[in-house]
Amino acid sequence: MKRIRVAPSNRADREVVERDGGWRERLAYDPQSGAETFVIFIDSARRNDRGHLLEYHTCHEENFLLTGTCDFAGWYDWHSLGYLMHPPYWWHPAGYRFPSGAEILIKIDAPADFTFTEIPPNWDGREWIAPHAPHWCRNRAVSNANLNAVPWEPVLLENGRPAGFEAKHLWDDVETGWTTWLMRAPAGWRGSGAVRPGGDELYLLEGDLTIDGVRLVERGYYYEPEVLRDDSVSERGFTAIRWTRGETWRLPPIRI
Repeated sequence: MKRIRVAPSNRADREVVERDGGWRERLAYDPQSGAETFVIFIDSARRNDRGHLLEYHTCHEENFLLTGTCDFAGWYDWHSLGYLMHPPYWWHPAGYRFPSGAEILIKIDAPADFTFTEIPPNWDGREWIAPHAPHWCRNRAVSNANLNAVPWEPVLLENGRPAGFEAKHLWDDVETGWTTWLMRAPAGWRGSGAVRPGGDELYLLEGDLTIDGVRLVERGYYYEPEVLRDDSVSERGFTAIRWTRGETWRLPPIRI
């Protein structure tokens, strides 16, 4: 999908739109493909009556449950900090509710559409990809992952020296070369200074980070599709969701 640069911003700088008993905040949008990154807050009263159905989307969907719990129609509970990665044509439960409300970071590569089917009798709860899905859709899927259970592990620079921060390696897109991971750095952290071709997208969960000359705080966002930066600094330390493309660090193995 086409990726468009977005200037660094904090939540106070962005428009938040009320809708459906909650709110929605757009972070990035490509009008050509319909690809979008956004955050939604879902009120505890919102639910649907599709507990007897499964659904899939033809878009590629990546979700982070930032706060709250999602009950997928009694099949399983998805707890924050939660993660799912659904490739196109991935069948999963269509019913849901959020007992205490929820805040979700969502990334899709095209507008979301919906195809439904009845849950088969005696279904064992295993989700699957539709047999007619094109070969390029068959990336590894992740459902119902809780990232609090994944260990933090040290990251190395290309030369093998410690990078001074930790990561949780979540997913690799073999088609585009982008990697999804969590990053945690201590107070006073300073990058190696490297700035090189690649790609970099970041959503700050807590702490502070000055990147590309802008100081981001909790819920800050940065998106540069052609440059991979390791010249940022942090006063208080930070934890962030990060998507990168290119070679700068050696991340730990995927543990989910």
